[in-house]
Amino acid sequence: MTRLIVAFLIAPVSVGILLTPVALVLTSGSEALWALKLNAVIGYPIAVVLGVPVWFAFSRLGWFSLRAYLLAGFAFSLVVVGLLVLWPAYHAQLLSVQMMLSPARLAQMLILAAATTFSVAVFWFIARPDHQH
Repeated sequence: MTRLIVAFLIAPVSVGILLTPVALVLTSGSEALWALKLNAVIGYPIAVVLGVPVWFAFSRLGWFSLRAYLLAGFAFSLVVVGLLVLWPAYHAQLLSVQMMLSPARLAQMLILAAATTFSVAVFWFIARPDHQH
């Protein structure tokens, strides 16, 4: 149970923790701290709203493999991209195909998808649900 709690505390900010040393070298300390805080503001609500219910469902279904969790991470990334990239663009009336396929927009989507999947993998490696049953 302790590993599970630690996983829920660390995984949502794992990308921020990983990138903080890079940000400290490339930017000021305050910007690195701001980026970590932003990661927490985005990561923890997603972990609570999506991660906790999925964890309960996976536990009930007996899905403990890394593969199952990575597939869930990919699905989470679709939700995150929808909420943080597509939804705001739609409301700003920027949802043309040309705008969605711009290099900047595609980079946002790719970074968010990779970060979300990475966070789910970190959760799995810390919690190791495959070893609990």
